[in-house]
Amino acid sequence: MKRIAACLLLGALSQSVWALDTADQQRLSGIQQSWAHIQYELPEGQRTAAFEKLASQASTFTQERPTVAEAWIWSGIVTSSWAGAQGGLGALSKVKDAKADLEKALSL
Repeated sequence: MKRIAACLLLGALSQSVWALDTADQQRLSGIQQSWAHIQYELPEGQRTAAFEKLASQASTFTQERPTVAEAWIWSGIVTSSWAGAQGGLGALSKVKDAKADLEKALSL
């Protein structure tokens, strides 16, 4: 069920990619593919570190392209996934960061 929901989400978000230039499309696609690989193919014990690295890439994307809503959406998705992989109280700040990213996307 999670895979179906993720595929639907990826498909829906991919529809708006047409507004991005080629370089941004490729960058966004790379983040999406990396997220799916980490989420569905890596063992649980490796996900936290992998999501941390991907969150850094997604954050850099939002800093370089602050008006691209898709960048903020995927930063929120990656950060919330990182929080889920980490778990515990330490993940709370990541959840708040993810929420802020998604709210920023909505404002755009």
